[in-house]
Amino acid sequence: MVGLLNWLKKKEASPGPPTPPNPLRVRVVISYVKQTSSDREPASDDRLASTLNNALTNAGYQVSLITQMTPHEQIEEKLGQCDYFVLLLSFKAALNEIVQKKIRWVRERREQEGDRNPAIVPIRVKFSRRTNVSYDTKNYLDLIEQLDWKSDEQTSTLANQLLEMVANRRVPVTTAIPTEAQNRDVEEGSGLLPALRGPWEHPREFPGAIVPVASPLYIERPPIETLCNEQILQPGALVRIKAPSQMGKSSLLGQILYHAQRQQYRTVLLNLQDADTFVLNNADQFLRWFCTSISQRLSVVDRVNERWDLDSFNSWENCTSYLAEYLLREVSTPIVLGLDKIDLLFDTSFAASFFSILRSWHEEAKTEEKWQRLRLVLTYATESYVQMPLSQSPFNVGLAIDLPEFSSKQVIDLTRRYKLDWSILEVSQLLDLVGGHPYLVRLALYNIASQQLTLNELLNADFSEHSIYDSHLRSRYWRLDQNRDLKDAFTKLIKANGQSIRVEKILAFKLQSLGLVDRQGDDEVQVRCKLYQRYFEQVL
Repeated sequence: MVGLLNWLKKKEASPGPPTPPNPLRVRVVISYVKQTSSDREPASDDRLASTLNNALTNAGYQVSLITQMTPHEQIEEKLGQCDYFVLLLSFKAALNEIVQKKIRWVRERREQEGDRNPAIVPIRVKFSRRTNVSYDTKNYLDLIEQLDWKSDEQTSTLANQLLEMVANRRVPVTTAIPTEAQNRDVEEGSGLLPALRGPWEHPREFPGAIVPVASPLYIERPPIETLCNEQILQPGALVRIKAPSQMGKSSLLGQILYHAQRQQYRTVLLNLQDADTFVLNNADQFLRWFCTSISQRLSVVDRVNERWDLDSFNSWENCTSYLAEYLLREVSTPIVLGLDKIDLLFDTSFAASFFSILRSWHEEAKTEEKWQRLRLVLTYATESYVQMPLSQSPFNVGLAIDLPEFSSKQVIDLTRRYKLDWSILEVSQLLDLVGGHPYLVRLALYNIASQQLTLNELLNADFSEHSIYDSHLRSRYWRLDQNRDLKDAFTKLIKANGQSIRVEKILAFKLQSLGLVDRQGDDEVQVRCKLYQRYFEQVL
């Protein structure tokens, strides 16, 4: 395939974009981060999206616009039907969790369907290629040629380039996306995670969902790592890692799996974000996906279909039998199964049943040798809740890890790793703003170390507007907005202007689970940091 850039050079002399024979058959989705009422200046994303929409619509194409405010169901429906996914990637968009999910969805669809639609067309909007995006996003977009937009003067040219591409059904050049087998370590059966191979080459990588094991930016929180590494060596071990979002649960899970690999254990990492929506809507489909995924990651022949007997057993019995009578017999060494983001199952109809069988496997290990070789590590965000009888729940057994914030000493250590020569005063100022929240601290240090802003600019930012914390703050507001009683209680706390107040015990617990407050006793709460105080006093 001719590279997009070379193709555009050949087309420079073309008088104009050709008209396709059946333009209405071509569907285009344009994704951008929509300007909000708190944004004072007109957003480049809005203007560019509007112009591209008009150009494509006038040419007869079916165009849909999706933003960070579009309902999830509509996003999947539109992306599933489109031919081109035009991604306007601004700095604001790169920080947005919803945008990252869109990219992940398109990537998975193309992997599953053999590079079929939609073709992704990334357009960097005033966003330098030298500026890294999140780890997962970068890994995928780096495989695709990207267009650039820096000013309004380029809009017309860019619109014509896009029209020519769509009219000729061209797509940006894409190298082969690594398969599941290629991502595994070259040593057959080693089970090493891709992120663990070799030294980490980007000490200033944009803070993403996980800090790779070999990264110099991983900060230990003693004695947590030692406790987890010791526990995972115990027969039938179960480790539960819980904390609000972006506190480092997935990173700690990676460290535990790496330690297990060094003991010659086999490891499996399942991220529940990788499960398609239809899988999460049906217990049998989910359990089949669960067993198949474990088989693939262990390099064991997938025998789910031939061993699934719905005439004699239900899905839960089939799942248990598949592990006990097949996988645990095929693999003689201990298997450490890491289930990341299991809170995504909390709202499913089968959550209680699934967690009950996890508990039963852990209990079986007390008497049966084969189950002793299965060790479980679960991570979940405390923002979500699942109600279960204590006797059936895996959430009151095993080693429970509540991830704390970074201490001032750990933040000082991290500033050194970012090669920032900060004084104690500067560290204290950052901690006063964001506390020791790992993601918020790392995001600040990354942007300061890469000279995109200064500490003084961060301390004096108006966080109701576009900021490096925009996506994080909006997600917290969205969570709060789902519960009227919770929102009212937190509004009352914000009005207390930094003072602690008393609220109902259940509300205090839920606000703490969201990571918004510190609890002092059962029912007394205080806003966790100045960042939340300053943001929410403007938006509530």
